[in-house]
Order: sequence, then structure tokens, then C-alpha cells
Amino acid sequence: MELEKPYIYHNVKADGVQPHNYLGTMVHLLCKSGSMSFYFAGQKVVATPGSLVIWQMRSNIQQVQYSDDFDADFFIISKAFMLQFNPEAEWTALGFTYIKMHPVFPLRKDELEIMKQDFQDMGRRMRGQHQFQTWVVRHQLQLFMLDMWSIYSREIHKLSLNKAANHHFNKFLELVQEHCKENRTVSFYSDKLCISSPYLLQVCQQVSSCSASDWIAYYTLQEIVTLLNNPDYSISQISDLLHFSTPSFFSHYVKKHLGISPAEFRK
Repeated sequence: MELEKPYIYHNVKADGVQPHNYLGTMVHLLCKSGSMSFYFAGQKVVATPGSLVIWQMRSNIQQVQYSDDFDADFFIISKAFMLQFNPEAEWTALGFTYIKMHPVFPLRKDELEIMKQDFQDMGRRMRGQHQFQTWVVRHQLQLFMLDMWSIYSREIHKLSLNKAANHHFNKFLELVQEHCKENRTVSFYSDKLCISSPYLLQVCQQVSSCSASDWIAYYTLQEIVTLLNNPDYSISQISDLLHFSTPSFFSHYVKKHLGISPAEFRK
């Protein structure tokens, strides 16, 4: 689904909207009552009150069902907006991997209170009117993300990953962050790591369930979003800074990955 705004907030009962209407986007949901079930990776998963549910953008969620008394608060964030708030490379890798494997996370009592407050604040910011609304939502989302990663940290460290693969993966992410402004080919990074491109592709899929190209695009888009948010640079200048062959190709790249053109992003 293509979002009209970079963020949307809903309550299931009050708004009469169900989260499955936004499959394919980034959904964060706090289950308040009743239950929700869905199939993920061929397995049935159930969310009950006090569960935090996260659907990543390309998660293969199917057969979503709700109990009659189901209620939840949830918000949706566009890819462009989301790119600005993740922690450093290692957390990004482990976090994406963990959430992809565990879309439902039961919260302890103290964690639930934190998430309740975060969701309440998020709804107030996303639905309110403020002269600097986009900025306050950005800061509120950053606080939410830090609380969320802090809560998830009690389980993320238990991930059992191949040490050699994890080492290569984290080095790959460090190199991408350093060089994505000028190099966006898988072969460049495999050469830097002194491994073959097929092996790098295998490592990325094994550790994160995402391709090497996906990670290169992810960090490239972080750079693009940062520069597009800076009015001192024209779109043509940004294209040059990121070593795209032409501004037209740059616009095509942004449109392909973010769903909107650079000019539309700046509106």
C-alpha cells in the first residue's frame, strides 16, 4: 500500500480500521484486548493483550484473523521516514533479523507500561496539530525506537549466528556505510572483504534474510533522505554527491526504492 502521509496512527475500535489493510508497509502494533492471529513463514502466530507486533515491509504475512473483542493501537511509517531512526550497524542487523524471525513479542509488565506510554505519545503527536509536527513526530519516533530496542535487547543477544558469517556481515555493513555514496555494487564490497560475491550474498541471506543489494540500498537511502532534508542542496547536487551518472537516474533510483520522486519527497 502506498501511504498518503509518511505516518498514520489508528485505534482498531475507534477508527474501524484493521492492520491487515496496511500489509506491505512497516506496522507497529500494541495489542490491547482480544487476539489476532496470522501465518508467518508457514507457522500460525498469535498476538494476545500485552504483545508488541511488528510487520516489516516485505514480511510475508497471510491469513490475518481477529477475535470479536480485538482492539489495538497501531501506527504505520513510510520507508523514507523510517530510514532515519535506526541505531548503528550491529543493532540494525541483529534487530532486523530478530524481528523477521519473531513478529510477535510478549511484553513483561514493566515493558508494557513503557510501550503503552510510547504509543499514547505517538498517537498524540501523529494526530495532533503542531507548527513543527513532522519534527516532533520524528523525535517521538526516535524515542519509541530506542525504548523498543532496549526491550528487545533481552532476547536479541540470544540469536545463534554463525560467527564467521556474522563477522563478514558486520564488516560488510560497516563498509557499506563508509562507501555507499560512491559504490553500490556487490562486487566492490566482496572484493574489499576478500570473499566472493556469491559467498557475500549467502552470508547476507543467512544472517539477515535480506540480500546484499537490499542492504546497500538501505544505507544509500539513508544518505539520500539526509541530503534531501537539507535545503542547501539541489537535487542535481545530491545526485553528484552520491555519484549517480545523471540526475534522471538518481530520480529513478529514489522513485524505485521510496515510491516517490526526490521532488515529491521535498514537498
